[in-house]
Amino acid sequence: MGSSNGAGVTEDSTTVSDDAHDTDIDMADIEAEAIDSPRFQEGEKVLAFHSQQLYEAKVQKAEFQMRELRYFVHYLDKDGPPPEKLVNVQIPPQLKKQLIDDSEFVNHLGKLIRLPHSQNVDEILEKYRDYRLKKDGEIPDSVGETISGLKCYFNKALPAMLLYKNEREQFQELI
Repeated sequence: MGSSNGAGVTEDSTTVSDDAHDTDIDMADIEAEAIDSPRFQEGEKVLAFHSQQLYEAKVQKAEFQMRELRYFVHYLDKDGPPPEKLVNVQIPPQLKKQLIDDSEFVNHLGKLIRLPHSQNVDEILEKYRDYRLKKDGEIPDSVGETISGLKCYFNKALPAMLLYKNEREQFQELI
């Protein structure tokens, strides 16, 4: 676990304050020089994870503090997460590097993936369904429901939280 400052905020963590369900997301090892502008802009609606649940939130501000990018969000749901919780977010170094590289390509170099892509999420999940059918001879209801749930979740999360702003614009043009 990361070090803690006097306010109880640890590196690689998300903290929630008592008033108005504000959240402070620390992303350790992201240098201010590596990203010229935050991924999410002030006023932008996002889905924020807290205790393995998603809550609709609005970005209040994004800033670098002590070489870390921090997002301050306000939960829009009246039943937002309890304010006293502290959530640690651990991102493996390889994934962190890939995310930073992707951010650089999309946000700073304007490189977008050509759509429609040769493989989409539906095709990948259908390949998995076929694999399980060949392996087990049948597909248990739980696997079918999980695949359906993943498709539904991906379709909802993609425009809301999985795309950068430029990618969202590209996505909206295709819809």
